[in-house]
Amino acid sequence: MNLRETILSEKNIYSAIYALNSYISERNLLSKEDLILYEKLTDKFDFEGTISHVISECKKILNNILDTKNLFEVSVFFKSKNLMKKRIL
Repeated sequence: MNLRETILSEKNIYSAIYALNSYISERNLLSKEDLILYEKLTDKFDFEGTISHVISECKKILNNILDTKNLFEVSVFFKSKNLMKKRIL
């Protein structure tokens, strides 16, 4: 299996969906549509419904990226943490 086939593998895309919970630590930062989709994807055995649709859409996007070298948009959010300053004497 070459790199392209590995990237487009339904098994690998499903594995990413299966591990989705570990990728998203702040669900409140998701858009309303993304949160609804996230909730639907928690049913790991919905192969004929949402998961199949998402895998198909992912393959389309990945094919487009691989064929045209077009990039994609992402939203990144940073949540600041309280840091206590230590005094060094």
